[in-house]
Amino acid sequence: MTKLLGISGSLRKASFNTALLRAAVPLAPAGVEFSVGTIEGIPLYNADVERKACRSR
Repeated sequence: MTKLLGISGSLRKASFNTALLRAAVPLAPAGVEFSVGTIEGIPLYNADVERKACRSR
């Protein structure tokens, strides 16, 4: 069985990309397990934030 994980880059509840992923789940062909994941809770890297924190030390 092939397993696919679709992840939308948006955290908005009304995200069009997330809605499209959810709509695609039941359309997966036989032998394919398609799940929708989220980036919620994953700390994202932002060099600007890091640089600002280093300057304030």
